[in-house]
Amino acid sequence: MTAVVIKNDGTVDPFGLYWLRDSKFQLMASTRDGLEEVDGMNGAVDFGTELEPFEITLELINEGNLTQAQKITLRDTVVGYLNNLREYGTLTWESDPTRIVAVRLNGKPTPYDIPGRFKISVPLLCQPLWTGDTEHTLSGSGTATNAGTFETGVKVTVVGPCTDPSVTIGSYTMTYTGTLTSSDTLIIDTGALTCTYNGVNALTFNGVFPKLEVGDNTVNATGAVVTLTWYDCFL
Repeated sequence: MTAVVIKNDGTVDPFGLYWLRDSKFQLMASTRDGLEEVDGMNGAVDFGTELEPFEITLELINEGNLTQAQKITLRDTVVGYLNNLREYGTLTWESDPTRIVAVRLNGKPTPYDIPGRFKISVPLLCQPLWTGDTEHTLSGSGTATNAGTFETGVKVTVVGPCTDPSVTIGSYTMTYTGTLTSSDTLIIDTGALTCTYNGVNALTFNGVFPKLEVGDNTVNATGAVVTLTWYDCFL
């Protein structure tokens, strides 16, 4: 996974190039209101507001003059990094390394033919939310604290032996009907909205996927060995 770091000295890793002032940075995600009109009814049905991915464009250039051979070598190196960014990597600012956002290449990079220089425009698509760089863990019941500014998903791991385990976060209770032996594992991912039993979709899960609200969240686990893991989330 490629990690893009915008450094304090004006360079961007892993490319080793400088970013220019005409680079475009969006500070926060846009929102989209889910309104649908229904035939025969006045007004519209409100399905809430969704956060949308946002875009940034890095205008990158090398320092100093290059020979044609050096430009070709640099181009091939940069293309290798860009190919890796066709899958999601991460973006961080060196000045704030505790926050990370998932990014991938968004369209086709544009190179510029400048004598002695290598310049390229790199469009990136960013997921709407930033996460902390530290995974937090809670074993059993207690308080799960989201120190971010936005609700965050949590992964709940339940290990047997137990029957009909349940985990309550705030006012929402997740329940599984069935028996787990000591070799069975139930994983509920409230961010991905999935629940698996030994890697297979769990059909007897009640379908409740609570998020951790900003601040302290009360967790009550019954009937099993339960571990919660999560990352702080920022808008």
